[in-house]
Amino acid sequence: MNTARVFCERWQLDCCGNDFAVGEAVQWSVVRADRLTVVETFSRTVFAVDTFYENHWAPSDLIDMTALVERIWAVERPRDAPFGPGGWGPLRAVEHTDKASFDDPKAEYDCDGFIVEVRLTDIR
Repeated sequence: MNTARVFCERWQLDCCGNDFAVGEAVQWSVVRADRLTVVETFSRTVFAVDTFYENHWAPSDLIDMTALVERIWAVERPRDAPFGPGGWGPLRAVEHTDKASFDDPKAEYDCDGFIVEVRLTDIR
């Protein structure tokens, strides 16, 4: 089947999502990247994502997917940089997410989310 790239925003994972790792199967609800706000549209353009993880609302164009996580990149910015396009640094490949580290005051960078490349096994 096909692969897709999903942008998982930090606030979505922090509130209601679960950590995940390369090699794990996930069941997510997503929305297509072509209908989102300015910051999200910038993210889609810069990071070339297809969909955004959605764990709060049920828009009419919600897509349910089952997939295998193949790659994860952390979207980070230095602590003193603004959120969004002007502050994001280069992507950093990671093997898993770690919600517990989101608010680590000793961390040099803030994580704003993850770009996740998945191999789709089912989509509805």
